[in-house]
Amino acid sequence: MQVILKNSIRCRVCGDVIESVSEQDLVTCSCGRVSVGGGHHYLQRICREGPKDIEERSVVVTDEEPEEDRDEVEYY
Repeated sequence: MQVILKNSIRCRVCGDVIESVSEQDLVTCSCGRVSVGGGHHYLQRICREGPKDIEERSVVVTDEEPEEDRDEVEYY
């Protein structure tokens, strides 16, 4: 099972880095092209012009990893 430590993206159009921190939190960039939602529960992406406008910045780890290995995270 994966654990979401950070649910964040960067809009490649306006450059905003946006983050969703709670399950009901849907955040949209200043130009309105991309949104992120789901907080630490799930990764939701809304792309008005397609996924090419998103740079993924989320941090997700597998919860089976020993706690001392959690320094090594995967970037999506």
